[in-house]
Amino acid sequence: RNMANDELAAMSDDEGLHQESMMMTAKEDLLRGIELGKQWDATQLLGTLSEVAPQAAGALSEALARRDIDTGVRWNAAKSIGRLGPAAGNAAAFALAKALLQRKPGEIASDPYVRSGLATTIGDMSAVAKGAGAMALAKALQDDRDVTVRRRAAAALGQLGKGIAGPHGAKALATALIIDKDTTVKCRCAESLGVLSIAAGEDGANALVEALASDSDVGVRWRCAMSLGKLGYAAMENGACALLKALTEDKSLAVKDHAGDAITDLRDSCVKMLEGLEGHLFYRGQAAWVLGRLGASAGKP
Repeated sequence: RNMANDELAAMSDDEGLHQESMMMTAKEDLLRGIELGKQWDATQLLGTLSEVAPQAAGALSEALARRDIDTGVRWNAAKSIGRLGPAAGNAAAFALAKALLQRKPGEIASDPYVRSGLATTIGDMSAVAKGAGAMALAKALQDDRDVTVRRRAAAALGQLGKGIAGPHGAKALATALIIDKDTTVKCRCAESLGVLSIAAGEDGANALVEALASDSDVGVRWRCAMSLGKLGYAAMENGACALLKALTEDKSLAVKDHAGDAITDLRDSCVKMLEGLEGHLFYRGQAAWVLGRLGASAGKP
């Protein structure tokens, strides 16, 4: 058994050395080369070198910051960091976040094509994107002029989830759901607030309630209904009332259908919380208030 373990360790060491050698060659092609094809291939390769992920991500981050490197290559460098994922490390996540906000003419992310790739990649970085990455996404969602970048930022905040997107992310999603003029951005905001669940907070719940009641787009409204059902006690009484109203008064069958599902989900999560005798007394009280507002409404059987 010990011999087998030693052989596995030796194989792992050999693989690490092999990947380190490939990383050095790819780095040279990417940062010192002049052929676009080789640079593109180098970014692709670097994104697969999990054994030397921090070093590979360092080379990709350096390329990302180089304005003399082709825009498409820099976009792919960002995507390759995302393929490495959390193993790329905090430094790579910080580099992505910094780049996303450098969008003035002449800066490294002045091209929205690059910024959209950066936003998506930050969403792939999981826990290492906490802090700088999430805040950069929130900022991009708030004021980037490009619709695709804002849509990608909203989706990425949801992908990061409730433990990573943080209060800045939840606040940005809630605000954009109400004020953004693009329907697809608002749809992603509504979906991501549902993913954040209780971390959507009061601002998120209020935004979902407002958009469910007043947005002119059916797609936005049914997504708001769906997400309110995922908030649990954080939906609060207003959320319960908004779902009941949508179930009976909305003109769209799709909205009514999702409102019914959401009422069922909301009731189930609140009952579970109260039956389990878990959670802070204040939050259990909120769950009880939600159930009280829902009353005997059936939702969906």
